[in-house]
Amino acid sequence: MGLIKTVKEKLHNIHVLSLMTNGSVAVIGMVTYALLCHTLSLAERGVWLMFQSTFLLTDSLRAGFLSTGFIKFYAGTSVSQARGIAGSAWVIAIVITLLFCLLSIPGFFFSYLIKDPGLVFFVKWFGVLSLVSLPYFMASCIVQAEGRFDRFLKLRLVNLISFMAGVILLIAFHERSVLSVVYAFFAAFVISSIFALSSGWSKIGTLGKQNRPDILRLYHFGKYTVGTAISSNFFLTIDNFIVNFMLGPAALAVFDIGVKLLEIIEIPMRSFAASTMPILSAAFNRGQKDDLMLTMKKLVGMLTIVMIPIVILVIIFAEIPIGLLGGGKYLDTEAVNLFRLFILFALLTPADRFFALTLDAVHRPGVNFYKVLGMLALTLIFDYIGISLFGNIYGIAYAYLVPLIFGIVVSYFALQQYAKFGFWSIYGFGFQETKGVIAAALAKFRKA
Repeated sequence: MGLIKTVKEKLHNIHVLSLMTNGSVAVIGMVTYALLCHTLSLAERGVWLMFQSTFLLTDSLRAGFLSTGFIKFYAGTSVSQARGIAGSAWVIAIVITLLFCLLSIPGFFFSYLIKDPGLVFFVKWFGVLSLVSLPYFMASCIVQAEGRFDRFLKLRLVNLISFMAGVILLIAFHERSVLSVVYAFFAAFVISSIFALSSGWSKIGTLGKQNRPDILRLYHFGKYTVGTAISSNFFLTIDNFIVNFMLGPAALAVFDIGVKLLEIIEIPMRSFAASTMPILSAAFNRGQKDDLMLTMKKLVGMLTIVMIPIVILVIIFAEIPIGLLGGGKYLDTEAVNLFRLFILFALLTPADRFFALTLDAVHRPGVNFYKVLGMLALTLIFDYIGISLFGNIYGIAYAYLVPLIFGIVVSYFALQQYAKFGFWSIYGFGFQETKGVIAAALAKFRKA
């Protein structure tokens, strides 16, 4: 009974719930990805990749404008304040979504002027997709701010399982086209939003509690955090465009396989980032500087230490996941070594991700905004230089290091103004904390 109780307690830890959410999402996402790889032709998959990455980039503008600021101001507040912030966030989300819809109208009628088929699908669909996904988006923000990652898990599963089921139905009925996949994508958002509204998790009823001060607070904070939030999506979109137009669609397919498998690292990154932001924000709002910095250092250090054995295993056995996901045709391409390079460089991502998150929590979103602009400029410049020098997608991998290191350095010196800490000491601290956690877990297991 003691062991069962311990397991139950661990499963209700918000970090574990968040990790379960992203783990489940990644597994279903990988299955759907593999289905699409085997359903669509290489050219069609390239079209889908361009549509999806461009849509996700656009959607990250809305998420970036609201998500971080909403969690920051919502976490640790009273019930009445929280309702006002939720209603105000709804107002901003509606305005942004309506702007997307208005922008999509001329795009729908003049899409014939666009040569790239993936971008044609995007300009026709991004407005209506933004509209039908709005309740689902707001519910996702709210349950994360409340620390209800069990609900967030349900929301994400409804969305992803709906899409996967749609793809399976398309295969069963031999409807294997990009347009059919877009229909399935649309249906998944409709189902997810209906679920969000019927469950009450979207809190659409708080619209009546919106107020000008909260709207302005969210707006002024969001105009900076939007840069941080779109960074990862924007970097991938830029890479996709550069690879597609400089090396061709076949190279894009190979590049995408290598990058997709970075989900191994992105799962803990996304889950801990999502569950940590409310903790950091609440600590800052209560003036608990030491607790805030301790949380940041613990996560950066421990995640990096835990990642090391994973990285070693991936470098040794990289062919296995590449072969399983894409098939044997990818084993003789750059995909395997590209995966090895990216997974090695990913050891720096905890510092980059959580330094940026902490800057948002301590109300320094402006630093992140200008830092991201610099990182984007460096990505463009060094992607071009990398491909020009190497003549293949290895140039993209090596170029990835430059903006990553730049972002870490800028964030580190900006955080020094809030609290002094040594960069390398974080990893020593993380090693000691990891040893402590393992020892405690083993002790509990023996007692159970």
